[in-house]
Amino acid sequence: NAVTLAQAKLELAKREWIPDPTLSVQAQRYNGASQAASEVAVGISVTLPWLNGRKYRAGEKEAASGVEAAQRALEGARIEALGMLRDQFRKIETAHHHAGLFRDSLLPAAAQTVEANRTGYETSKAGLLELLMSQRNLRELRSMLQQHLSDYQVAVAELEAVVGADRRDFSQPVETIKRNQK
Repeated sequence: NAVTLAQAKLELAKREWIPDPTLSVQAQRYNGASQAASEVAVGISVTLPWLNGRKYRAGEKEAASGVEAAQRALEGARIEALGMLRDQFRKIETAHHHAGLFRDSLLPAAAQTVEANRTGYETSKAGLLELLMSQRNLRELRSMLQQHLSDYQVAVAELEAVVGADRRDFSQPVETIKRNQK
């Protein structure tokens, strides 16, 4: 993750302040010499980072700002993901509410209206136009219920994409609505 990488860079920048000794050994052999090595040179070098403090402080500040930027990016991604999750739950809740409203209230009322108009038509108290309009209204309401159920399924599928969970974990209410509709 980016925060861990940035923190590792900061630790490396802080370690730059520690002197780093180096030991070197060199051997030279001349063409005419009978020995394995004519000269041996040994050297020790030590970096002194305190003499170039500006360079090391700048590296440390850059690494610290990298950590802060990575933490801000992580927090932004977390907030964005929570917002997407909240929006999906709202879509699901709205579609479920609308489907329930159609199933429990609007469709039964429309079916009663069709029956009343059918009875009225049979007894010559209502016209054919009222009966046909009420039947059309009932069909439209059934179609709208199916649309809300479809919207619900789409919202559940989108939620699955957001959280990476199995869709069957969220589909219980739809099955209940379908069973109660029949």
